[in-house]
Amino acid sequence: MNALATCIQGLEEATLQELETHLHLPGRVSTPGVILFSPSTPESLSLFTYTSRSILGAGELLNHFTFTTLEDLTTRIKQTSSTIIQGTFAVRCQRTGSHDFTSQDAEKILGEHLHLTYHLSVNLTSPQYLIAILIRNNQCYVFLDYAGFNLHKRDYRIKAHPKSIPPTLAYCLLALSAWKPSQSLLDPFSRSGELCVEAALTALGIPAGSHQEHKFQFTRFLSFTPPWHKSVQKKLSVFCVDPLYANLRDCQINAKLAGVEKAITFSRTDLDWLDTKFPEHSIDKIITHPPEHSGALTEKKAQELSNQLFYQAAYLLNDKGTITILTKKPEFFQKIAAAYTFTLIKAYTLTSQGSKILIFKKTP
Repeated sequence: MNALATCIQGLEEATLQELETHLHLPGRVSTPGVILFSPSTPESLSLFTYTSRSILGAGELLNHFTFTTLEDLTTRIKQTSSTIIQGTFAVRCQRTGSHDFTSQDAEKILGEHLHLTYHLSVNLTSPQYLIAILIRNNQCYVFLDYAGFNLHKRDYRIKAHPKSIPPTLAYCLLALSAWKPSQSLLDPFSRSGELCVEAALTALGIPAGSHQEHKFQFTRFLSFTPPWHKSVQKKLSVFCVDPLYANLRDCQINAKLAGVEKAITFSRTDLDWLDTKFPEHSIDKIITHPPEHSGALTEKKAQELSNQLFYQAAYLLNDKGTITILTKKPEFFQKIAAAYTFTLIKAYTLTSQGSKILIFKKTP
């Protein structure tokens, strides 16, 4: 069977790594944020959808084509097979790019085709099968949606800081930084704790879909037993740090709901006091989304915080350690990093968000 997974544009590498880890399969980037692969069975696809931490959605690919006009789209979309659909259905379309039609137009074309040609019943509120149309410029993908909701959502995340990052992005930061559960990890600006919670869930082998099995669309047409995982409260070298008590409390609440509170060390610590909390050269990875100049933070204060961050990184990181920065001002951080003798080793651009991930290592 052929399948599709959607992910954060520019960070496809993290999803390709998960495909290798979970299914031992290669994947192919079809267009930014869309990966095609070939699982052996619907059950293996459902398991990947349930366990993956980096994807936004996934499903069985029913049709894929390029088009130029609405007439072209109509002709090609009506070639979509419905042999696997054995119950009620609904069609949803997500579209980016400039077109002379709307998402509702595409939904109507496919919905009418499936209803009139195959005599399938429509149920817009609670369908057994959800058919997704994904249009990216002149590329159209039609797939049987296995998720049914945006997988960046996690049930544990009831506290969210205005500047916090989605859990899927947090996991991608971990994966692209090559963090391993045996390594020490520090986030000095944890906000609501997504990065450290995702690290702990990964280390303890807890699936991303844990405790929300009922939400997945594939459970309406496949028999699914969630993979068993042992509830282990292993203490990790994961340090969730923030200068504000309110933020740290939010981190603890989210971690408790995720079942990993005891695996993480929480600390209310100002950035310039980190070298008093941790021994020199004791940290393997610093991964963070530092504050940047905005209406609430002056340019001078942002400069001071960034300088202090790399000063602390130079002290805390061991010889093989790296620091990963999520930022919308890459040139600003590259200049500061160079001043503290850090070398840029990898960079990733989040195409749709205007941000970059920068990974630095200490220069010997």
